Amino acid sequence: MSTQTETTVLVVEDEDSFVEALSIGLRREGFRVQIARDGAQALDLFDAVNPDLVLLDVMLPRVSGIDASGARCRSSW
Repeated sequence: MSTQTETTVLVVEDEDSFVEALSIGLRREGFRVQIARDGAQALDLFDAVNPDLVLLDVMLPRVSGIDASGARCRSSW
């Protein structure tokens, strides 16, 4: 079982202020944080990082959060 210090969170957000606030708070609590700025990058990082939790914005450039989550659900996200 993973401990909190081993838990990786993928933050998928295109707004700098949200990325900064989430990253600071999550890292302060001991989480590893990976950032994706759009849905396409999120799909790539998901495969590379295998995060424990994904915080996914719905309105993203290139590939929306809805489309990205649908793509992952079809391939066992």
